[in-house]
Amino acid sequence: MRRDLEPPQSRANAQVVDQVDSFQAGPHYGPVLDPLQVGILRVALQLNPLVHPPIVTGAQPQLNWNMLFPSNTCSCSEDPRLDLAHMSLWTGHHEPATFPPVSRIHLVSEMFPWLITVSAGDPNLGVTLGDLIDCIAHDMHQYVEQADFDALPEIRKQELRHTRRHNRSDADGVPGGSLGSPMLRLDWLGTHAMFGGVRENDALVYNRCGTVLPCSFELVCTARDRVDESPNPTRDPEALSPSPPNATRRDSAGAQDQSEVVIRVDDGLTHMLPASGETFEGREEHSSFHANDTVASSYGQEPNEGGDNRGIQDSGSRTGIGKTLGRIAHGLWNYFW
Repeated sequence: MRRDLEPPQSRANAQVVDQVDSFQAGPHYGPVLDPLQVGILRVALQLNPLVHPPIVTGAQPQLNWNMLFPSNTCSCSEDPRLDLAHMSLWTGHHEPATFPPVSRIHLVSEMFPWLITVSAGDPNLGVTLGDLIDCIAHDMHQYVEQADFDALPEIRKQELRHTRRHNRSDADGVPGGSLGSPMLRLDWLGTHAMFGGVRENDALVYNRCGTVLPCSFELVCTARDRVDESPNPTRDPEALSPSPPNATRRDSAGAQDQSEVVIRVDDGLTHMLPASGETFEGREEHSSFHANDTVASSYGQEPNEGGDNRGIQDSGSRTGIGKTLGRIAHGLWNYFW
């Protein structure tokens, strides 16, 4: 039958059959390319729309995942306007991460200095969304390299220690004590622990690798809820180590985020004591030394000696109270250390 004599409906059906989703799961798209072939052939890779960073909230389905948790907690948002109700990560778990599919992907990020290499679980399928998420989750549970930590400025080290304690606390939205004691790569993310997608960023790849490697992309990390110290943090040996006086800080609510407080008294003694609620090897809690009873301001500023002394109610009895606290503090210091 001549093409021009075919019924219109027949031609319409033929057009529908010819249209295949580029990211449909399965070995439908010819050979899987390796990064060397992608570089030689100068193939322009397309990323799966599910890993595109969101430009407008709710504009398209997105992967929702807090990277502090295992990969099986990842899910896909639903957008009724696109008729994708009941869609989850696992319906697209075997979809290729790129088109055409590749055997390996490299990820860099603004949030950390190392390189993540994602290899295809099935060489016939190339790197899938499941491979991508599983590999990131595995990498985030690796130990932080000592050289990476040592290269940081001191203030950044303090931030990482604080985040490490918070991630092992009983606060909402963190894994808790199951993470163990060593510092993990997920602690490096700080407040930016949400998966924000994958995108091209040749400038960042060049900065991290010294060259623009084929099949290399940026892993975008977005902010989660602000890290606050839990009211009952999980016991942490590092939290008991001495800190310099200028490391004592307060957040906007006035609560301290370090494990020790500075008590300064009139007889000239300055002591480092456990904060309220802290214990040492199961010994008695010293709730009388509360953070509000300190005469030290935040971020290492000197206490006000002129009269506005926080936590001291009666200025007339300040000297006697100071001497008493000094003797008690000195005795506790000798007892514990």
